[in-house]
Amino acid sequence: MFALTAITFKVNAFPQSRAGQVRSNERDGQQYVWIPPGNFRMGCSFGDGECLEGEQPVREVTITKGFWLAQTAATMRTWRKYRLAAGGASLPVMDDHGHKLNDAHADDDMPVNGLTWQEAAHLCAWAGGRLPTEAEWEYAARAGTTSVRYGDLDLIAWFGSNSGKNRLDSEKLWEADRRKYAMMLLENDNNPHAVGRKQPNPWNLYDMLGNVWQWTADWYDHGYYARAENVDPSGPPTGKLKVLRGSSWGEVPRTVRVSIRGRDEPEGRSSTFGVRCTWQ
Repeated sequence: MFALTAITFKVNAFPQSRAGQVRSNERDGQQYVWIPPGNFRMGCSFGDGECLEGEQPVREVTITKGFWLAQTAATMRTWRKYRLAAGGASLPVMDDHGHKLNDAHADDDMPVNGLTWQEAAHLCAWAGGRLPTEAEWEYAARAGTTSVRYGDLDLIAWFGSNSGKNRLDSEKLWEADRRKYAMMLLENDNNPHAVGRKQPNPWNLYDMLGNVWQWTADWYDHGYYARAENVDPSGPPTGKLKVLRGSSWGEVPRTVRVSIRGRDEPEGRSSTFGVRCTWQ
């Protein structure tokens, strides 16, 4: 449906590109950051007491090819260009709880959200790229770090405690009454925020944690890490759910971690779902 060879960057990606170097993609108007090949430990971070079973066992992973990854999640500016050029769908402007989404915001720097996996994949194809694999995403998010997060949570991410008009103890609210949690966020005007307003990671990527979950190419398998390949893993060949990474503006701190693995059906929509494309 989309001609992947038709898109070029203003400056081609040569081997001498360095980590964190930025290029512009003429098609989608976004900035992309060079992620060099390398090795990392994928899965539960050192000292992380919140790890879930699906984040283990930890394993050494090698990424053999460098790639360009969008510096931020795709924005409404990008989606409007895509919609005009390729007939992309009009996305929801409000979720079931009353949060404003997408075209309900005048700010073009707001992250596009509420899109399905298929819509995310089509956007990336139109831009000349694809969805990142789960391994590529975590490798880029860590950016050479090995800790639970690549910086102080409040400084690097929008999440349930800081994404509204007043500061909340989102962890305490969640534990007190999970059924009312979403409504309490709505009453506090918690929402996604314009991209790039928090501190980037060491490779110059913004909002790898918080703001919106980001779709990846991989199928989800709870036990995949125990048998996954260690070189350029691309996930299980089939499945029913797709992996999301990075957590979101509505989550409690324990889920805003580099190794956290979200998942949903490819047709799933949520006001917390966004996308970050890659190009190679």
